[in-house]
Amino acid sequence: MSSEFVRTSPEDLEAVVPLLLKSFQLPPHAQMVEPALMAWKFFQPRPDWEGGRSYFVRKDTHLIAHGCVFPATFLLASGPVRVNHLGDWAADKTYPGGGFRIWSHLSHLTPVMLTVGGSPATRAMLPKMGYNTAQTWDVYARVVRPWKQFRTDPFPRGWKQPLRVFRNKVWSLRSTAGHAGWSARGVQAFDDSITPLLESRAVLPWIRGARSPELLNYFLSCPAASFSAYLLVSEEKVRGWFLLSRVRHQVRIADIWVESTEPSDWRSAYSVAAEMGVTDPECCEIVAASSIDIARQAIAANGFRHRGAEPVFVYDPKNLLGDLPLQIEMVDGDAAFFIDPSYPYLT
Repeated sequence: MSSEFVRTSPEDLEAVVPLLLKSFQLPPHAQMVEPALMAWKFFQPRPDWEGGRSYFVRKDTHLIAHGCVFPATFLLASGPVRVNHLGDWAADKTYPGGGFRIWSHLSHLTPVMLTVGGSPATRAMLPKMGYNTAQTWDVYARVVRPWKQFRTDPFPRGWKQPLRVFRNKVWSLRSTAGHAGWSARGVQAFDDSITPLLESRAVLPWIRGARSPELLNYFLSCPAASFSAYLLVSEEKVRGWFLLSRVRHQVRIADIWVESTEPSDWRSAYSVAAEMGVTDPECCEIVAASSIDIARQAIAANGFRHRGAEPVFVYDPKNLLGDLPLQIEMVDGDAAFFIDPSYPYLT
């Protein structure tokens, strides 16, 4: 019998979960397979995708591969381009070629596919499948409460632990860029009042992702992290927004937008976002990441330290995105909520 490409239903999860656990070598109660998170990722409606976002390939009665779509739309002068950020990509190794089959099916759902990082095997394979790597997604972290971080860190560090605590205490003293004239206004949900920001067609030296109040509110409903939403205000005018997500004792700047191409405005925006993260008494570390220079520089200027860079793989056979860098935020994949419980900090 030939293989069959199927959109996952809630009833199929009983077969999907073992494949994910085996492929990623995870314990039975791993975050990836928590029922509430799977329901949100795979089935909860979102405005930029019709129907469920989990798919599998079945041969006879055996589920041999799985993939999850994290949709995104990037705004170009020529019009929007839909992108599929592939996640939860798993295959049964007893059926050779299963991973490629699920990818082949998913690659026809949108004109462009995107993958950030991945295992060494994935990074070696993607260029052979036609992906290009034109940019990186850089990750930064800032220590907030080093002593509490020490007490809540389960990773065994042995004799290096006192040195790490001292180092992180020094790192926590780094100053920020400041944000004179800028402030944050917390909101429970987004409404049409931010429509002018969403519809801005300013010429940018990068490609921004599309947002809507409904999409931003979908992110806020993620069950795997504690999300909070803010409007960025300058001179009594709303200039942007940001989302924070806290996973255990780490706060992440999960999404951010500033209606500006001025570096000073982005420095102020990240300064405000970091300040809001610090006000959370559970926060030991703040993490930020970006794939565009203006944000990288703003993050570094606010006391964050560079902790690594992930390659951005783009499958764009028709070259619809062109040469400008993509602005990729944590909410465009699973970085806003994913955590390795055994290694919860980057500093």
